[in-house]
Amino acid sequence: MKIINLKTWERTEFYKCFCKDKNPMYGITTKIDITNVYNFAKKNNLSFYFTFGHLIFKALYKIEEFRIRKIKNKLVVTDDYKIVSFTSLKKDETMFKFIDIEYCDDVFKFCENAKQEIEKQKGLFSTSQNHKYGVFYSCTPWFEFSALSNPKSRDKNDFIPRIVWDKISNENNKKFVHLSFEVNHRIIDGLLISKLINNINEEIYKLK
Repeated sequence: MKIINLKTWERTEFYKCFCKDKNPMYGITTKIDITNVYNFAKKNNLSFYFTFGHLIFKALYKIEEFRIRKIKNKLVVTDDYKIVSFTSLKKDETMFKFIDIEYCDDVFKFCENAKQEIEKQKGLFSTSQNHKYGVFYSCTPWFEFSALSNPKSRDKNDFIPRIVWDKISNENNKKFVHLSFEVNHRIIDGLLISKLINNINEEIYKLK
């Protein structure tokens, strides 16, 4: 864990500027070619949803600013916040649950852990008391969107990114989704989102 010194941090002025906003959350949506990760999931009999979520978090974790949290009134860069939270809907059910999985580098183990968590969880929320969330995920597999917003936290120190994707579309033998990012502008600007998108694309193309 690294404490951020606001006297020397290069982003301090930017951070203080958006501290004035009642709601510092904002979002962007972009189109992503997910052909390779889709094929990888199908080839290995993995859930595309959890495989893609694993890949995104792997890409996100490489960027220090996405790991910033406010703990005991101090801004810190932490390696502890690795709980990946998904909305999950079983086949033939109409009410989703929030499924919490701790990130691990092995995508096969991660997907297996997700599968087990889905089977054992009965209520809306996980019974785990570990709320060190790294990211919130959801998807709308029934329709495409060009923009999206999430329920807003009243906590201006909420730095957990919300990432959502839509129904997979097919174009010229490739598969795409619209990927929506909603982040706290006190910490994350457009340049950092572009770095995350580049990281995601790199992780997708590395899959074999």
